Amino acid sequence: MARTAKGMTLEMLAYEALGNQDRKSYVSAVEKGRKRLSALTVQKFATFLDLDDPVVARLVTGAADEDEPITQVEVNADAIAKELEEVRKTLKLSEALAVSLAYEFAEGNPTDLTSALNELRRAFEVAAKQPTTGNLDADVNAVLEEVRRLNADDRMEEAKEALREALERKRAQQEQVAAEVSALIRSGIDQAVLMRDVEEAARLVVEQVEAETPDVAERFEALRDAQDEWYERGRDQGLAFDLEVSIAVAQICLDRATDTDERGSALNDAGIVLWTLGERESGTARLEEAVATNRAALEERTRERVPLDWAMTQNNLGNALRALGARESGTARLEEAVAAFRAALEERTRERVQFLWALTTENLGLAYEALFDKTGDLAKLEEAIALVRAAREVYDEAWASFYIETSDGILARLEAKI
Repeated sequence: MARTAKGMTLEMLAYEALGNQDRKSYVSAVEKGRKRLSALTVQKFATFLDLDDPVVARLVTGAADEDEPITQVEVNADAIAKELEEVRKTLKLSEALAVSLAYEFAEGNPTDLTSALNELRRAFEVAAKQPTTGNLDADVNAVLEEVRRLNADDRMEEAKEALREALERKRAQQEQVAAEVSALIRSGIDQAVLMRDVEEAARLVVEQVEAETPDVAERFEALRDAQDEWYERGRDQGLAFDLEVSIAVAQICLDRATDTDERGSALNDAGIVLWTLGERESGTARLEEAVATNRAALEERTRERVPLDWAMTQNNLGNALRALGARESGTARLEEAVAAFRAALEERTRERVQFLWALTTENLGLAYEALFDKTGDLAKLEEAIALVRAAREVYDEAWASFYIETSDGILARLEAKI
């Protein structure tokens, strides 16, 4: 720029060319091509800037009949810039940048000079900030330094574009890194499967969820979804390892739960998996743990607060107690199972949630079957048959083929015991 090359400030050029040192915003507007000048004023600028004759001739050719008048925005800009001149000097901001900023804020607040002044003061403070360089790579530091230099030269649009381009480069790099991290996590999970390392698999499942769920508020449910995926695969494909991973992830969910709803959900999830895994194992440790976990869930999922969730966990508790009771010599656990299922049915009524009523009713029938097997009491068997038939009616109405087939199998087994 000719003015800076000559070592002239806006104030100096305003005084020399326009006869008014306070018209810095006007000179800045001229430099940015926002003002058309008369041939006479062009000659004045050219004289003080020592412009070459061809340049002057071109400018004179495009000159207006008279100078564009100074606007109120420019007057206001000069006023607020003058008000903060000492602040500018203290912060060591360039005159060109200060005048340009003053114009922007005066234009943005045409009738509120107080706001324009306050915003300009804040802008000065922002512009004076030194770029953060700690723990940043050389490319980022170079961009920050370039932005600082461009702003100081009143080339703010170029500074903005430099930042945009740098951000685009970094985002592209982040996407690449994210893809690489995701591939490594998936490979790590595969390695944990190969080594049957439950703890490592669960840790990496959590890391995968965190990487794929940037919103922290959504991570708990995302983690539950991951836990359920491992549970369903373990249940449907007979994979005990996957069930163990599901239990470990459910425990992590419990550790991270922030309220009673989350704690109740995590405990309920764990109880289901423990029961499923316990039924596959010969011992009773998992089933005992399932019972304890479901009882703990009921302390969070109270009937008064969440009746249907409470009923769900009562149903799950009944399943664990029934499986445990079938392996014990007495009938105490089976009686507890019956009580749990009947409690669940107080909320899972046929009128309210028909299909859930049918599921729990069928489970109650299975508990009565187990009691018959222990005691030989025919009344228990008859009750079991009546309950399963009642559940099957609902499955018929819902055209639930899987459940119909399952019920038919249970009924055939029960009727064969008569």
